[in-house]
Amino acid sequence: MVNYQTQVLAWVSQQGGATGIAVFMLGFAYAFYGNKMLPGLLAICCAGIGWVGGMVLGELGHFPGPVAAALAMIAFAAIGAMRPRIGVAIGATVVAAVLGAYCTNLFGAPPQVSLATIGVGAVLGLTLSFLAPRTVPLLLTTVLGTALLLIGFVGAATQFLPDIGQTLREWSATYAAVFPMLGGMLAVAAYSFQSMQQRGDMMTGV
Repeated sequence: MVNYQTQVLAWVSQQGGATGIAVFMLGFAYAFYGNKMLPGLLAICCAGIGWVGGMVLGELGHFPGPVAAALAMIAFAAIGAMRPRIGVAIGATVVAAVLGAYCTNLFGAPPQVSLATIGVGAVLGLTLSFLAPRTVPLLLTTVLGTALLLIGFVGAATQFLPDIGQTLREWSATYAAVFPMLGGMLAVAAYSFQSMQQRGDMMTGV
């Protein structure tokens, strides 16, 4: 079974140090200031979803993939920026589905279980985006930010602190649960910080 966690870390480790730092800084913005910068960050999130979806649909429909991807990226980015609630619903649906796929892949679940988990995750993400409109944006930006922080840190460390970067990639390949544990602790801290900011805004009326 393909270890997507290892593949992503291997990819970022082959990029320049500037890429790792950029990914890390974007992750920091998502994780700790996602609610403050929601329209812009939703636009980036939805643009990425649109790009991937456009590439897939373009290939399936025998339409030039890059053209379809560019059109879908622009459309989804506009939706994320101008219609935050719809952007949150799109982001929560896709991120929850990807999170389900990640967890089942991490622990080597059979394909049938993976598909079921992806479907349940997508439905749960979409449903919660409407049932908990104040909480889901925090969860969405926290999850995205945590993932980007870890990926960016490995990418930057590989370039500037090679021993640390190599160790982290070896842990990813050998001890698969290490990164989810690190991500979980980081996500709790980021969500608590954003939640505290949100309560402060409600009290001050900002």
